Amino acid sequence: MKDPFYRSEKKRYKNPIPSREWIIQTLAEFNAPISIEQLKKLLKLKDKDAALAFTKRLSAMVRDGQLLKNRNNDYVLVKQMGLCRGNIHYGKDRQPYLFDDDTQKKMSVSGYQLTELLENDYVLARSISAEQVIIIEILSRNLTNIIGRVQTDKGITSITPMKPCCYSDPILLPLEKDIPPGTWVNVSIVEYPKPGRPAIVAFEKAISNQQDINDKIDLICSAFGISMAHERSYQFDDKICLEGRDDWRQLSFVTIDGDDAKDFDDAIYVEAIPTGYNVYVAIADVSHYVTPESEINEEAKQRSTSVYFPGYVVPMLPKQLSNDLCSLLPNQDRYVMGVKITLDKEGSVDTYTLHEAVIHSHARLTYKQVESFIQSADSIPKDLSHAIKPMISLAEKLIVLKEKRGALQFNRQECVPIIRDGCIVDFKQSVSLTSMQLVEVYMLLANELVARFCEKHQLPCLYRNHGQPDAEKLHGLFQTLNHLGIKVPNRDQAIHTKQLSKLMKKVHNKVNSHVYDILMLRALPQALYGPDCQGHYGLAYQHYLHFTSPIRRYPDLLVHQQLKHLMHGEATVVSDLNHMGSHCSYAERRAEQATRWLDNELKCEFIKQYMGQSFQGRISSVMNFGIFVTLEQFGIDGMVHISNLPKDYYDFDHEKICLVGRKSRCQFRLGDVVNITIHNIDTDQHRIDFLLNDTPKNK
Repeated sequence: MKDPFYRSEKKRYKNPIPSREWIIQTLAEFNAPISIEQLKKLLKLKDKDAALAFTKRLSAMVRDGQLLKNRNNDYVLVKQMGLCRGNIHYGKDRQPYLFDDDTQKKMSVSGYQLTELLENDYVLARSISAEQVIIIEILSRNLTNIIGRVQTDKGITSITPMKPCCYSDPILLPLEKDIPPGTWVNVSIVEYPKPGRPAIVAFEKAISNQQDINDKIDLICSAFGISMAHERSYQFDDKICLEGRDDWRQLSFVTIDGDDAKDFDDAIYVEAIPTGYNVYVAIADVSHYVTPESEINEEAKQRSTSVYFPGYVVPMLPKQLSNDLCSLLPNQDRYVMGVKITLDKEGSVDTYTLHEAVIHSHARLTYKQVESFIQSADSIPKDLSHAIKPMISLAEKLIVLKEKRGALQFNRQECVPIIRDGCIVDFKQSVSLTSMQLVEVYMLLANELVARFCEKHQLPCLYRNHGQPDAEKLHGLFQTLNHLGIKVPNRDQAIHTKQLSKLMKKVHNKVNSHVYDILMLRALPQALYGPDCQGHYGLAYQHYLHFTSPIRRYPDLLVHQQLKHLMHGEATVVSDLNHMGSHCSYAERRAEQATRWLDNELKCEFIKQYMGQSFQGRISSVMNFGIFVTLEQFGIDGMVHISNLPKDYYDFDHEKICLVGRKSRCQFRLGDVVNITIHNIDTDQHRIDFLLNDTPKNK
């Protein structure tokens, strides 16, 4: 049998050598340690130049944790040794965990090795239980610099990292001039940590002037390892050629986005036909400009996602693409990857096809404009009426079908910061519009159909998988809902998405609060990227991936590249999809952590002006050490410590999620409205403390 990836290797190398995939497959079939000479014979490798390149490839596979050399210098497959590999990450508690490439499970690290680990180390590990590993080898170190605050204790100067990245604070080498404690600094790692000894770091520069939001963003990105500037400049051909593409320019495509959107990567056109509807979903063809193996592709892969801060975007792609050539600007010809879908009058899919095309967006619409169209058909411009009316009509049917399918719908209230002249001035409630759901259902439809197509054709890509809820967390939630008089499903049976969706509606009807949505969200796992199609629980889809945002997400771009390979009859090869999926999942979480850090910083800054003032809030979380209260007008959370509750001994009731005073029988329950005073703000720790003004009358 020949190397199934030979064509791809032939494109990359003048004298192609066995691909990584072929080497792994051969070793798996051999099923024993093998010498390099034996492996060469098996792969019929005789050319001396090719043999040298082959040796280098094996070394790279050892470096990347795919292979291991034993004491006899034989090569073995890591998977066959029962080892796992992945990156090390740190939680808020500063405890390291392994994010396994293959399972994408978080595994806690045991043993003395945990003290020598750093954020993003790539390691080999052995499982010692379902949830724990010990480190076998650190394959590569990826952290070079740390952003943190200077701390001095007993004559020793250390750095407290802004983002948890190590078990013990690094020690700063002595300086000629002392740096005041609390100063933000950028330090470089001189010596990596060892068992029982923290990392040694050298001073690079002090970081000051953190009043402006752009300065804060720069600091946060440095701390979280997010590259602000692109490594190099790229040149792109801006000419549009119709050859080999469908001409969709006469179709009345429109884009629908927020008022402040700068890149438009999706456009929609819907036409009514006698049997139902034709839907055209056009997505910017980023893969025309970003091809596999190119430098810009590697940079996009490393970034993996755009990061969105208030009023500022750190783009995955250079702005020439994201804001221009790949942005579906009105009255401009643009390359797209399109899905044409025929649906019946009820909104069910009859057929669908995938296309490379050119479109000409006829209008750039905002959510607010489309919302007014939904409320009043008379407000729709005459030249767009033939496209907008069927779009709204079909969307209403798709939204109903989504609800019937049982897709989960959360009523979470979000507050967004208002920035003026680089400073926070207020928070406003984000409004959920029907027009947003309109766009969403068309994007979901395209994502689901493309996922079906990719699995049918076995394309190597990344699916967006979302697993079953955690049984124990759901049980705790159900106990709480029982006390509200809401009938819950049998714990012994797996709960279907449709059942949970109906349960959420009951909660929303009975309790006018979003705090129970938070409990449900905590019971759900994170959605992750992986090479196997496992379905999406929250959306109630058996097939799902991300296809509609290649400007800002690398998994979408990868899908586009693979579809294009298939359309052109080319080989579809992607090395180590497991590791790529793990990296993309992590990059997404890292972006969320970075934006949350800034959000918490802005909330602390904003609320300072109200120190000592009283507000009404709602209890959003109850712990055995106190209650958390949300000021819903700002979306700001603060804590009332148990020591600041009315004097009593309090017991924590796990089932009801409340604190109960032993003497007074006073209860502090989830969702209760309370009056508080803003007491203390610790900006460094992003902690806000409240004092309680009154006692709930709910004995």
